[in-house]
Amino acid sequence: MTASVHEAYILQHIGQMGFLFVFCAGFLWKATQVNKNKTTILISGLLVGFYIGIALWLIPKGTDDFRMVAVFSMDEVDIVTYVCNLVSTDFQTEPSFKYGGAFYYVPAGVLYGWSFFAPVTEQVIVIGVRLFCTLAGLGCLWVTYCLGREVFSPQAGFIGACLLGLSPEFLRWSVESHPDLPQVFFLLCGLFWICRYMNHVQPVWLALAGAGAGLAFGTKYAGIFMVPVLVFAVFGRGDEGSWQARFVDSKRWLHVGIIGGSFALAFALTNPFAIMDVSGFVKSLKAEGEIMRFGHRVREMSGAWDWLWMLVRYGPLHYVVLLGVSVWSLRGVNWRKIDRRWWVLILWVMGFMG
Repeated sequence: MTASVHEAYILQHIGQMGFLFVFCAGFLWKATQVNKNKTTILISGLLVGFYIGIALWLIPKGTDDFRMVAVFSMDEVDIVTYVCNLVSTDFQTEPSFKYGGAFYYVPAGVLYGWSFFAPVTEQVIVIGVRLFCTLAGLGCLWVTYCLGREVFSPQAGFIGACLLGLSPEFLRWSVESHPDLPQVFFLLCGLFWICRYMNHVQPVWLALAGAGAGLAFGTKYAGIFMVPVLVFAVFGRGDEGSWQARFVDSKRWLHVGIIGGSFALAFALTNPFAIMDVSGFVKSLKAEGEIMRFGHRVREMSGAWDWLWMLVRYGPLHYVVLLGVSVWSLRGVNWRKIDRRWWVLILWVMGFMG
């Protein structure tokens, strides 16, 4: 289903979802331990209720069978067909490399378990994969809060989760079978764990960050762009010694090895057919790269300024306002004394957009 159709459908039913807005009121408060403020509790509950209510309303739409799904999105019907093939052949069918295996295997595993208790119809498969994306969306909201709390403050994490949860694009991908939100969830986990590593230098956080990047790469391939950010964090943490001294520090290189090992292991475990058919995987990856260079809606030459200009021209007004406020808020920042974790997040945003 196209973005415009999805967003129009979502906006059409927002007014009918009021009775669900109070669902799970206080849930986010208990989970995140935000300051005991009644307004914060209410807003948190409304946000979670709004998100869950919209998702539960829209997920069953157009799920009668795969032909109905194909009317709205050929991409989605391809995805649910691959999941169906995995379940029906006991995971012996090689899925498409258009997206990573991590996106196929998680819902397929759950549906395979479901098959021992009830029939796995086409409708069950579509709803199951869509629910997986919704759960990934809930995870994105939670990790966004955790990341904001880790680097800035609980208030920053709360505001970030609110802005994300009210994004039409975020809502759209929460109710369609697509790897975007699972990928974002793994990316956010990787960023959270690498920021935790910079504050508490323990290899376990580094291994988790590498695994997050590997799972993101094993979902929709953007995780590969996080690897340089993780390496920068290893050499950028702390104030001891010069950069030259850090580059000859054997412990830091050992940490780089942990990143590479956990990244490779996470990818290999979730993409076994990519390991068995390397040439086919590389060929598919190159084809996806060509699609990304061309662009889905308009042809762009892949640069940060191009994306920022598209944001201004085509993006919702609140994104433009958010960008302006972000730039304004950086005035007077002492960049020499800035928290190194800020640089990790800035480097990730600049690298991903560029």
